[in-house]
Amino acid sequence: MTTKKRKSKARPSRWLNVRLYYDEHSDIIEWFESLPERKRGDTLREIIRGYLAEKSPASLYNEVLRRLEVIDRKIAQGVTVAAPAKAMDDSTAERMKANLRKATW
Repeated sequence: MTTKKRKSKARPSRWLNVRLYYDEHSDIIEWFESLPERKRGDTLREIIRGYLAEKSPASLYNEVLRRLEVIDRKIAQGVTVAAPAKAMDDSTAERMKANLRKATW
């Protein structure tokens, strides 16, 4: 009795092509070519996921909380912060507010 193997459906995927120039990116090319051929894709995915995790809104939020905790501890210890020598003018403040409104978190 013989059984036919079912052909599995291909998973949807996306190819990413990156052009590297020897005169500008020789370090990246050398590193990439030093990886075992069967591990190159896994290594790149791992690096990209690490970068995305570092830049995610959750990690930025956690960084802000960490810095606020440091400030709270310093205030509790009696540390004072001197006022900046030059106050921010209105145009700079408005520009910063506009940039914050445009930001995607």
